[in-house]
Amino acid sequence: MTTSKQPSHQQQQPLQSSTLQVDFTWRKWQARITSISDPSQPIYIVDYRGIKAPHIIVKTPDSSTTIGTGTLHPISIHADYEIHGRKGKLKALRRWRTKYTHLSPAFANAPDSSSLATMTWTSSSNFKTWDFICLDEQQIAVAKFSANMWGLKKLGMVEFLTPTAVSEAARDEIVVTGLTLAYCMILRTSSILSFVGAIFARTGPIEQKEDRVTAPEGKVDMGKDTKARAASHASSLLRLPIDADVETGSKPAVPSFDRLSLAVIDRSQLLIRSAKDGIVKQNFDLAPGFAASCRFIKWYGHLGAGQSSMKRGGTNGNDAVGLDSQRLLLADDARILVYDVRRPVLYAEISGATGLTSLGNIEFGRTPDEVMVSSDFDFKIQIWSLITKRAIEIKDPKSASPCYDYRPTSGHLALLIRPAVHDILMIIAPYTHEVLETSELLTIDAQGIKYSPDSNWIAIWDTPSAGCRVLILTADGQLFKTYSLPHEELNLGVRSVQWSPDSEYLAIGDNEGKVTFLGKNKFSPRLTFVHYPRIDSPQETIWQEEIGPSRARDYAEAKQPAESPSHETFRSAKESDSGISLMEFNHDGSLIASKCNETPSTLRIYSPRTGQPLAALIHHAPIRSIQWHEQIVDLLLIQCTIREPIIYVWKASWSSPKIFSVSLKPPFGQLRATWLASDHERIRYMLGNSEQFAIGQLTLEGEEVSWHSIGTFHDDLGPEDMFDEGHSLDWSPVKVDDSTVADDTSAPGLSTQFGLTSTVEDTFHYRRQGQTVP
Repeated sequence: MTTSKQPSHQQQQPLQSSTLQVDFTWRKWQARITSISDPSQPIYIVDYRGIKAPHIIVKTPDSSTTIGTGTLHPISIHADYEIHGRKGKLKALRRWRTKYTHLSPAFANAPDSSSLATMTWTSSSNFKTWDFICLDEQQIAVAKFSANMWGLKKLGMVEFLTPTAVSEAARDEIVVTGLTLAYCMILRTSSILSFVGAIFARTGPIEQKEDRVTAPEGKVDMGKDTKARAASHASSLLRLPIDADVETGSKPAVPSFDRLSLAVIDRSQLLIRSAKDGIVKQNFDLAPGFAASCRFIKWYGHLGAGQSSMKRGGTNGNDAVGLDSQRLLLADDARILVYDVRRPVLYAEISGATGLTSLGNIEFGRTPDEVMVSSDFDFKIQIWSLITKRAIEIKDPKSASPCYDYRPTSGHLALLIRPAVHDILMIIAPYTHEVLETSELLTIDAQGIKYSPDSNWIAIWDTPSAGCRVLILTADGQLFKTYSLPHEELNLGVRSVQWSPDSEYLAIGDNEGKVTFLGKNKFSPRLTFVHYPRIDSPQETIWQEEIGPSRARDYAEAKQPAESPSHETFRSAKESDSGISLMEFNHDGSLIASKCNETPSTLRIYSPRTGQPLAALIHHAPIRSIQWHEQIVDLLLIQCTIREPIIYVWKASWSSPKIFSVSLKPPFGQLRATWLASDHERIRYMLGNSEQFAIGQLTLEGEEVSWHSIGTFHDDLGPEDMFDEGHSLDWSPVKVDDSTVADDTSAPGLSTQFGLTSTVEDTFHYRRQGQTVP
């Protein structure tokens, strides 16, 4: 028998698909592993042995070279393997749960064997399959082996979930270790000797000093004893968090995360339009009545690791933005529809599954294969997996928004719950949803939580009745410092909190019109900016909106001192509403814009680095929203609460701010303005509502080049769009009838402590079958 020391590229077949199928032959006691795209050509041949070691031998298709072997032990619950001449161990991390680890050269940062990555294997199961999921050091699922529990010949499928897992070395490692682990667990479930071995087993990380891999910087300590656990879940491709907008009633065009596409509901269709010219790129038919009842349109995607651009965690880069930012969901109170613009039909549907009285919010989780559902009245959050077709349920979350945030670099979920009289912070692992840490907070009623963009800190702010009080915790939930004002200084409490994208500052906006900047590390005040109604600052330029006789609007420089209109000037302003309600850093953290509700039509722009105010913009109506451009860091889009198609744009290098009027047909309704993808010559924006929208273009000097107005959305659909009978490929989602669904009461590691429950659901068309696992 010849054992290869290196992968043999000449003898192995190139991988044509990211999914392999495993077929067993009883006559030869042998398995053939082939690509689902070409099942006639084997990629691996696997020989199984019942008694003699090694018990699994993985060979090349011509059986001339051994790629790897796996060896089991009659009593020990650990297993050994060998890949291309390198020996390794699959060591159990838990006695009674399927959780193993091994050291990997294929997934290490350096290709040499002196730098190894610590991989983790976990599992989830249902009535039909037993999934073995491989996670990397960042707890990202890289591969999954789905074993068919009732299959006699078709043993299962091997899926590679990330680009790094498709390489030949990683593929060999996943196949050998995955099959060895599956064979080991079959032995453990059928042998009394393995049961005895589990009692006396020494579990834990692999003790190998020369190959030990240290945890990445800022990673949550995985070695702490966990107080509660949730169901293990498979995962999807790369983790990337989301900036999704809730649209109720009127549903204007919603841009994707890369700002290249727009999602629009037109009567009984979902249209995906180009953000450059409005041309329809994809269209989906909706069920009758769904368009009118749809409450949520959400895109998945990410723009990096900055707090301002990534609201749902993810990797600290732009990995696969084009790959995963093309998925979106639509939802009403009865069902959730998930679409992928790269597929011609519905990708997944969760119908009648949530069992919640009233849906408060629906959005993607930390991956495009997770959907998070919250309720306003049932006090629970559900996280649905589109891979495992099940959900976990977290009870007693805080009703304050936001009550959770994802860690940008690793995707850990930090969640605020209140099961009794105290607030509790939970740190939940990605994919496995294992509760890593629970901490009781010294708060009266926590109002929100935010991770710093560098993933090292957590900020939690208390109710205004507690005064100005903000808790600073480490990434694993340990209290570092509590920022508060002395008791003799009366304060109306915190209204908003924002991290700078570089994590250098934590900006705290209170209900008295002050913005306090805490410095990194010590978190002591460095700068305080006050929104005084009277503006008298030599360094600050004041721009005031003026309306001419022809209703033309423009900015004019005002003399100092100038008075900002108070909230009493505007009839619709609430007298009880006060404090810093809008506060946004630009994308390099050099500028910040804020609005105080005492002067709701005035926007102040200043630099936290120099402490100098730059500009004050006074308008004729209260400010509704502000948005910094993602590429041009000193470019700001402002929208006010007026029923006219008007946008306001400020740029530090311009001689004056600009006001642009867009030609739309009345009635205008509630308009929405946002930036779109731009290039080095043109700045693009979108303004519109559920009936029409316009895409405008500006030069870098602030001159309006053109705009493209789109009215009734269905007018430009060609006959091929309206009468297309579909594609020849079967893209329909998998459907499983009720007879194939059962409660997964054997799935290990579930707990109801702190309100986590597991549910087992039907594939894609989810019908609630779950029950609380004792």
